[in-house]
Amino acid sequence: MKDNARLPVVLTIAGSDSGGGAGIQADLKTFFALRCHGTSAITCLTAQNTTAVDAIHAAPPSFVAQQIKTITADFSLSAIKTGMLYSKAIIESVVDTLKCVLLQEGAADLAIVVDPVMVAASGARLVEANAIEAMKEQLLPLATIVTPNVPEAEAMLHDYKDSSGSRPFREISSIEAMKGAAQAVCDLYNVRSCLIKGGHLTAAADPSEAADVLFVRETGRHHVFAGKRLPLVNVHGTGCTLASAIAAFLARGKSVDDACRLGKAYVKHAIEAAYPLGSRSRGLEHRWSDDDVL
Repeated sequence: MKDNARLPVVLTIAGSDSGGGAGIQADLKTFFALRCHGTSAITCLTAQNTTAVDAIHAAPPSFVAQQIKTITADFSLSAIKTGMLYSKAIIESVVDTLKCVLLQEGAADLAIVVDPVMVAASGARLVEANAIEAMKEQLLPLATIVTPNVPEAEAMLHDYKDSSGSRPFREISSIEAMKGAAQAVCDLYNVRSCLIKGGHLTAAADPSEAADVLFVRETGRHHVFAGKRLPLVNVHGTGCTLASAIAAFLARGKSVDDACRLGKAYVKHAIEAAYPLGSRSRGLEHRWSDDDVL
């Protein structure tokens, strides 16, 4: 019998999408496609399809914590990705448990990717109002990288004031503003790196292009990932998939900037090959080999 090499193990802590396009379903498909073993701690069950999120049933915070503890008792993790955490109580439970995980032998450098999920593509709110502060103040300092889109970054920096007392990031509408916002997130919440996804920008200098901006606190460098905007296609789960791809590449030993670059390439391929799904959106095609991405 062939002795196969051990795969990196990645844990997703997120909600379940009954429609299979986002959430833990997207995460696990991404981990598998990128040759990682995916494990999961489910925070919420959602009743959703391509048109709406009809109901959310949150798991008890203690059960979310137990899932994480059970996984880490047996598996040696290479990365963790968080998604929909929904409530302040769940976030606090996850944070307390992750702090214990990080104290385990060999876990101090464990990569943690935080996707600050707030609103679904359908417009449904996926986090309780009082949970956002807990996410910012308690979870973000544990993150290797946080991956907000522009509206999420604006929400995270809504009350941020610069030295003149103005609030420069209430509306992020340019690459330069994205650079400043990414750095502000890192400085304000003690995050090691921040990738702001620019697909929501409507005031880009060139409407045919889209750009994401990464700031890495350790080096003080900004990285701009720019490219032609893909034809407008209503797809579901791109944010979850990108964060999961970044986690997978970090688990495989890539640097943060390389993981972001490769993760974006993976999502680009998945969008380009998206297939019809339901009545409102298309499904991401996760069946890609490394040769398609690297």
